[in-house]
Formats: sequence, C-alpha cells, structure tokens
Amino acid sequence: MSVNIIKPLLPIIIVGLLVCFLSLFIWVSVNNGQQVTFFGMVSEVATSTIQITDRNNAITQIVLTPVTRISHRKENVKPSDIHVGHFVHITGMPHKPGVIEARSIKILRSPNKNRSYGEDR
Repeated sequence: MSVNIIKPLLPIIIVGLLVCFLSLFIWVSVNNGQQVTFFGMVSEVATSTIQITDRNNAITQIVLTPVTRISHRKENVKPSDIHVGHFVHITGMPHKPGVIEARSIKILRSPNKNRSYGEDR
C-alpha cells in the first residue's frame, strides 16, 4: 500500500533532489574564487605560510606569494616581520578548504603591551 503512495510522488522527489543539487553546485561555483576578508591572530609562522586563529578558534592556513602585500601602519614590510601574536587583517582568495592565498596582509597590532611595532622583536 505504501508503494502506491510513493510511486506518484517519485517524479516530484526526483525533481526536488535535482533542484537541491543544482542549487548547491551553483552556490559553490559562485562562491569559489571570490575574495575573502577576515581578522585573526597569527598562531604559527613558516617560510611561505602563516597560520591564523580567529575569535572562534578556527584555524586558517595563509599562503604567502611573491605578490602578497604586507603592511603595518601604511608602510610595506617583509614576511619576516610577521610574528606569532600579531593581529592581522587578511584579504585573499580561497585556495582549498581551510587555505587562503593572501593578496594583502595588514598587521594591526603587535603582541606586546605597548602595541609598538618595532619593539616586539
């Protein structure tokens, strides 16, 4: 008896599933490759990557490229000037889940108490 009820609804169920999958595909296509912006604290520094922890303790890997612009107080600085504990503003492109290729990094605040950039090294 239940098969007789489901059989007429089957085309509607299939169309509904197709619409859901198509919507998901379009959403992923539109959002993939769009620039993202977020804030966080530097929790790890490596040669060509840094790790950022946001206020929700989510960790994001940031890939530095030769064209990544890094600044502090409107001055361009080197990647070696980024230290654990710095608060940063990142703008970049999603590379893969949990990884952002940085276009720009702004160092907002140093980890030390007086918040002076040059004195935290």
